[in-house]
Amino acid sequence: MLEIKRVFKKNGKFLILEHVKSPDSNVSFVQNKLNPFWKIIAGGCHLNCNTKRYLKEFGFDISNLNEMYLPKIPKFIGYNIIGLLKNT
Repeated sequence: MLEIKRVFKKNGKFLILEHVKSPDSNVSFVQNKLNPFWKIIAGGCHLNCNTKRYLKEFGFDISNLNEMYLPKIPKFIGYNIIGLLKNT
């Protein structure tokens, strides 16, 4: 996030599509249990990252983010945030 923020111009725009931690406690439980193995087989990818929170903490305007489970994708990897972010 720091590197994105460093090069992100004031009033710049950033398109994001990212699978993230599910708000469903049952799904996030599975994500947390699988994450150590997932990181190994998926090149360091995390199933349980709260990217939306981090974006907000780093000053991005997250009001235009959409959240959804992608159809026909297992829920533990199918919860995504999608949107256009603005630098505030």
